[in-house]
Amino acid sequence: MKKIILKNVAQVLAALMIVSMLSPVLAFAAFDDLSSHWAKKDIEALVVQKIVDGVTPTQFEPDRSITRAEFAALVVRSLGLTSVTSSTYFSDVDALDWYAETVSIASQAGLINGYEDNSFRPAAPVTREEMAAIVIRALTYADVATIVPADTQKELLAQFKDSDQIVWAHKEIAAALNAKIINGMTADTFNPAGTATRAQAAAVVNRYLPYTEGAIP
Repeated sequence: MKKIILKNVAQVLAALMIVSMLSPVLAFAAFDDLSSHWAKKDIEALVVQKIVDGVTPTQFEPDRSITRAEFAALVVRSLGLTSVTSSTYFSDVDALDWYAETVSIASQAGLINGYEDNSFRPAAPVTREEMAAIVIRALTYADVATIVPADTQKELLAQFKDSDQIVWAHKEIAAALNAKIINGMTADTFNPAGTATRAQAAAVVNRYLPYTEGAIP
């Protein structure tokens, strides 16, 4: 009888081990809108690391614009930042909001800024220009060199016919392009004012993570 019980316990443990190994796969399968999406692997990689979540258990909404609060949370988790010594005050961020601590962490780490009117605009979508700047700031925070020489910067931006629409993040976009962290929307357009999607944000974060770990992708 004892041998039978031990055998049954071993079988149960083996089954649990298999389930635990398959659980990420099952989680991905639950996202009905990721089956053939171009960013599927990037998103799955971040889900495994608990850096990003689905909007619901069955939907990731990869092509929805990502908000400033959501992107701040994504970058904070990717860097493993968990606490702040004091809160950062923004007129439109309440202490009870789910993103309040995340915004404070991101702001104090210099990853994302508020506006001149002391607002943060957490529900506003992140633009592609902002996204490039934030990920380069994240690399700088992680002590990763990102400076691109002026000639290289000019060459990198010149490939895009809409580079004249970049308002302020010329250096950051060039650095992100140089590190192959971000791409143009097409071969000759960058669309700096376009809103970043949840899929694009996940891809960008997944591409910069190896730099923070000391491995060049």
